[in-house]
Amino acid sequence: MRGRAAAHGLTPSAVALAAYAEVVARWSRHGDLTLNLPVSRRLPLHPDVPRVVGDFTSLSLLAVRADDGASFAERARARQGRLLEDLDHGLYSGNEVLAELSRRRGEAAVLMPVVFTGALGADDADAAPDRSWSLREVHGLSQTPQVWLDCQVSLDADGLALRWDVREGVLVGGVAAEAFAAYERLLRALATSDAPWEADDVVPLPAGQAAVRERVNATAAPLAEGLLHEAAARGHRGPGRHGRGAPRGRADPRRAVGPGRRRRGGPAGGRRAARERVGIVMDKGPSRSWPRWPPRSREPCTCPWTRPSPRPAAPASSRTPASARC
Repeated sequence: MRGRAAAHGLTPSAVALAAYAEVVARWSRHGDLTLNLPVSRRLPLHPDVPRVVGDFTSLSLLAVRADDGASFAERARARQGRLLEDLDHGLYSGNEVLAELSRRRGEAAVLMPVVFTGALGADDADAAPDRSWSLREVHGLSQTPQVWLDCQVSLDADGLALRWDVREGVLVGGVAAEAFAAYERLLRALATSDAPWEADDVVPLPAGQAAVRERVNATAAPLAEGLLHEAAARGHRGPGRHGRGAPRGRADPRRAVGPGRRRRGGPAGGRRAARERVGIVMDKGPSRSWPRWPPRSREPCTCPWTRPSPRPAAPASSRTPASARC
């Protein structure tokens, strides 16, 4: 991992961070997201500050954008450069950014609950690994308020150590396990092959989820022959089947089609030329399934939703009154 990362101008921490961002983006609604990074910032405010024992952790909020690059290596370099720039402006920490967002939005708290904790930079690449049993972690658990997912990456006696702490009840069952497995596969691929570095989509959808999507989207079905009005005519000739769900009573297809068929030859409904527009007005009832246009009332509309028509102005003889555009 170190050698391939250095060949692309990256540190191991930046590679692990970029891979984590790729996995989180795969399971996110949007490709643009924010990662919360704890950073140690011990400012030299006093000569004895190095002798102080305490928590000097601050937060840095890293913006992750889907258009950071065309390949994984390009996106990783862009995010590494953005992180270094953010750290140069660390006097205004992520804690203060969250507090300012909360004040501007009028919310009790603004959360950035997806965290990346990487401790790779403090390791000496040339040091021989110590395989003492005292350096092997056997159990660990972090419980941080307002954190949903915490990715922790470090070096141990056997190599790269990964751990995710996930808050219970936040993710749907099985999602955390599948995402963690995808993260592990991606890091192994980056350490053993050059192909993922120049690839665009480096986190494929899990096979189980791909099968579910394929099954849900399998909507192919035989299409009915004939036209819509022919189906209505068949309902008119058939037995009296009533429609369900009508607001007032039930609609009989024979009653719905019959009046139109009877009036087709009358003076008000004579034959029309091809493609000529025909207006249809129906009374409220079970046979009506669309709103009346224009409305029955001719009184000027006074409701607050009346707006001018966005369509081009029509001739004066065919303009719709303002009450009909409510």
